[in-house]
Amino acid sequence: MLSNEVILTLRNNQILATKEEVRNFDIALSALTEQPLDTQISLIPEIFFVFNDSCIYFEVMWGLLHYVESLGIEEYVPALVEVTPELSKSVNDWLEKFYIRLLISENGRVLLRSILLHTQKDILSAVDELLAGVATKHAGDFTERVAFVLSKNKRA
Repeated sequence: MLSNEVILTLRNNQILATKEEVRNFDIALSALTEQPLDTQISLIPEIFFVFNDSCIYFEVMWGLLHYVESLGIEEYVPALVEVTPELSKSVNDWLEKFYIRLLISENGRVLLRSILLHTQKDILSAVDELLAGVATKHAGDFTERVAFVLSKNKRA
């Protein structure tokens, strides 16, 4: 399967409402993992748009999250930051899961903070809003972590 066909198949089956959709999704994800690594990495931004908060078979989306993470934190975090403004309109739950997992990891927090230092204002604003929501929703656990990530990122 060509990489554009793989992404199209994943997106066409992202609700995962039937066993056939789950099967098609799994076949496409397996085909994606067989692509050369540089191709997989180049597709990360598109892969983020496969996530769907309305999916029925939640555990299959968790598999996709683990796949993205397996491509390497240095590879997926810049793409995650870039797509945050657009994804936050429709895939907020999965987006939050990615950011929470980064906040849990010291390496994730440091990398995220570093990337945000060089991020455009509109993207930074969307990430800031999402992280503020995480800090509010999970106050005791994430307030300091979010503050660390956003420190030195406020722009005039």
